Amino acid sequence: TRQGGEPAHAGLFVSKNVASNSVWYRWTSPITAWVLIDVNENGFDSVLHVYTGTNLSSLTDVASSDRLVSGGGENLILQVTEGTTYVIAIDGYSMTTAVSESGSFTLSLSEVLAPPNDHFGNAFLLPSELPAGDFDGRTILSTAEPGEPAHSPAGAMPPNVTSNSVWYRWTAPSDRFVGVNVDGEF
Repeated sequence: TRQGGEPAHAGLFVSKNVASNSVWYRWTSPITAWVLIDVNENGFDSVLHVYTGTNLSSLTDVASSDRLVSGGGENLILQVTEGTTYVIAIDGYSMTTAVSESGSFTLSLSEVLAPPNDHFGNAFLLPSELPAGDFDGRTILSTAEPGEPAHSPAGAMPPNVTSNSVWYRWTAPSDRFVGVNVDGEF
């Protein structure tokens, strides 16, 4: 249920979501690191909100996620500090307290490290044979190296500013035309 004085939990449309049937978790971080908070929901539209504070009237926003789709889950990555207690609210999206989304979910927290191929010298070696296959990757927590060029076509306006690249290395087995496809959620 909704508690008296409970804030609206949401990301993009905080004014349209009302707290309706939230559950709460309290977690004290044992480390200073980047952490993935993941809500794997089953058939309802959830919202995820992280706060610090000891009571409803003095909560401080830390981060939130509202993907606006049922069954898609919520997740966010945030930097946490050792010894800090975080309060995590998971709620069903609702525009009124009379009609609200609800269901079951799984909550997980895990440390996120920079990808191993963050730097040019650690480029992931792809097999030369074609098709080379599918390879999972991420740019979350990757960085740009000093002197790294902008990764955009010459003359692109505006030019891309390199901020979080990852690297792969591939040697062509022969002269030929090759297609490269990147499919991502960013």
